[in-house]
Amino acid sequence: MAASLVPQAAFACPMCFASSTGPVLRAFYLTAAGLTLLPLLIFGGIVAGIGYFRRRSIASGKTSVTQGAGAAEAPSVDSGV
Repeated sequence: MAASLVPQAAFACPMCFASSTGPVLRAFYLTAAGLTLLPLLIFGGIVAGIGYFRRRSIASGKTSVTQGAGAAEAPSVDSGV
């Protein structure tokens, strides 16, 4: 935090015009693209993992696609009329 009070620390700003050329600019673009894609990759991995384990449990015969969990315990509704 003390470094933010030093005037020389302001030269490290990525938005500085002097650092927006060549390889530095390319590094900023690649970093921004990577940080943008990271949540999508994490979410996609979670969805793919859920799908993989679901298909694996169905293939092993542990669950049925037509009958969800708790469907056998569902009480019947009687209108009383």
